[in-house]
Amino acid sequence: MVHGPGISELEPSIEYPGVSISRVEHTDNPNYLFVYLDISEAARAGFFDIRFSNGTATISYPYSLLVK
Repeated sequence: MVHGPGISELEPSIEYPGVSISRVEHTDNPNYLFVYLDISEAARAGFFDIRFSNGTATISYPYSLLVK
């Protein structure tokens, strides 16, 4: 779940080996967005940003992928 003003109006993206977005779920509140990740066995622990963009503005949220 990601929270931010109008976040549901933005498109999320990730550029990290072994991690992709499997689906995005909008809520009735435009300030919340659920982003579901598909994490492959080959993905390594580390830090990356989930970027949210509408073509003119981009917001980045840091994300930590931890060891299982």
